[in-house]
Parts: sequence; C-alpha cells; structure tokens
Amino acid sequence: MPAAIAELGVSERQLRDLIRDGKIPFVNVGLAGRPAYRLRPVDIEAFIIQRTGICQKSEVSTNAAAPAIGSTTSKSEVVDFAARRAQRTGRTQKSGRQKFPRAKPGRPEGR
Repeated sequence: MPAAIAELGVSERQLRDLIRDGKIPFVNVGLAGRPAYRLRPVDIEAFIIQRTGICQKSEVSTNAAAPAIGSTTSKSEVVDFAARRAQRTGRTQKSGRQKFPRAKPGRPEGR
C-alpha cells in the first residue's frame, strides 16, 4: 500500500476509502477474517486512467465581472446609533472621562 499511496499522492485513509467504496480493486491475502489488502499495479494504473481528466478551455471568460442587477442605490435608511442613544437617555455623549477637583480630606473647600 505505501507504493500505491505514493503513486496516487493520497493519504492512507483516502486510499482505504477508495478501496472500501470499490473504486480500486484489491486482493485480500489476510487470514482469520482480518483483511490484508494487496493492490496490483495494473489496477492502480486503471484507476489513474479512469480518473484522468482534461481541463477544457471555456468559451466565456471567468474573469469578466458580472453585470450589476437592479438599482445601485440603497433605499434603506442610515441609522445614527450614537444620536439615537443620546436621544433615548436625554443627554449627549461624553467625550471620555472628566476629572473634577476633589477636596482633600480634613480641609474645608476654598482654602
């Protein structure tokens, strides 16, 4: 199986899935119900030939931008969330934390 893995460029899990799904024939040389798969080179080559595809050039370029459908202007309203919040709370938004002078403990204010 390591040779088939290298030949196909797949993981062991992918190869086992291909065998399980019947995509690649195998010879079971295992005993006592425990499978031991052997793959024939001719079966690997047949799988490669069967799966070999040719990419054909398309008549239409896939790089061309699709034309816009419908209107390009939005009919939805732009919402100013800061203004709505200020209106709901009845005040304007503060611009950061404001510092107020504090009176020192034990001293009357103004001195």
